[in-house]
Amino acid sequence: MRLNNKFTLLIVIFLLAISFTNGIAQRDQRTPATPVARRLSAGAQSTYAVRLDNTTVGWGVASSLVPPATAINIVSVANKDTAVLALKSNGSVMAWGGNTALAIAIKAIPAGLTSGVVDIALSYFHALALKSDGTVVAWGTDFAKDTGQSKVPV
Repeated sequence: MRLNNKFTLLIVIFLLAISFTNGIAQRDQRTPATPVARRLSAGAQSTYAVRLDNTTVGWGVASSLVPPATAINIVSVANKDTAVLALKSNGSVMAWGGNTALAIAIKAIPAGLTSGVVDIALSYFHALALKSDGTVVAWGTDFAKDTGQSKVPV
């Protein structure tokens, strides 16, 4: 009788697995094929996307942080908790967010980041901007003494 119970349990698990994977496949088939976003950034509390029209949209717990009206021509976005950092097509950087220490700190963007930025990143304590000349600018809470300016190691 024990063997029969184990066999029945295995069959039930197998049938549930098939049912589950069929549900996923059916959902995937219903997903529109038209792309709607070009870049994504997932944080602990929210996710942000750069839409095809180079505007941003966020969803999740902290997605109530609506991008400012100047958040246009965005090519990349990075977010952590309630802080959002965006790279614009003209090579400038902008930030918005809530009232956490990180969000407040990254909104104070250094003066040299009005052009020439090619990439951005955001950690839990600081923001980074990579400039076209290889210079990295870091700013934020300086919790881990990791802000300032340096050259990328070769």
